[in-house]
Amino acid sequence: MAGVTLHTIAKIETGSTPDPRIETVKNIAKALKITLNDLIK
Repeated sequence: MAGVTLHTIAKIETGSTPDPRIETVKNIAKALKITLNDLIK
C-alpha cells in the first residue's frame, strides 16, 4: 500500500504510533486517493 507496511498501519490504528511521520500519512492518503486534509479530518 503505497510503501506503507501493514504493520505500520496497524500501529497507527491502535495508537502504538500516535504521531506517524508526515510522509507515511501522505502515502496513506495517496493510496486511498484522498487528500491529506481529508485523511486527517
